[in-house]
Amino acid sequence: MNSIKYHIEALKLTFKELSKGNYLLFFIPGAVLTVIYLLLTYNTSLVAETFLMEADDSWIGWGKGLLNSGVQGFFSFWGFIVDQIYIFAVITLLSPFNTVLGERLDTQLTGTKYNSSIARFINDIIRMIFVVMIAVTLEISFLVFYYIIS
Repeated sequence: MNSIKYHIEALKLTFKELSKGNYLLFFIPGAVLTVIYLLLTYNTSLVAETFLMEADDSWIGWGKGLLNSGVQGFFSFWGFIVDQIYIFAVITLLSPFNTVLGERLDTQLTGTKYNSSIARFINDIIRMIFVVMIAVTLEISFLVFYYIIS
């Protein structure tokens, strides 16, 4: 029961600090990255739709299905790659922002000071790159296994 109480208090504190405008600067990189991702995804879907052929668009009847399958396959693969790049960027590139945000909030709450250095920053980036590589490898392995079974 104490865990739920602590979570509720943490959420109250979070919304109180955000309503004051504190720490909003740390959300700008994530928001910019998300807007770029959404625009890229939307524009890719628009381009993909322009390549799909309707039933009356081609004089080669059997080629329509083959062409549509190829176009859908290519853009599906492209969407997968864009998703993986977005995941990598959110987890890896925004990790230093999240670390500094956590340190500043902890300093405000407890008064504990943290020593930041370039070596720690590089160590965090390298660690996150390996975490993302493992996650992507596992995801691809599960997808390949799923495609084999299905």
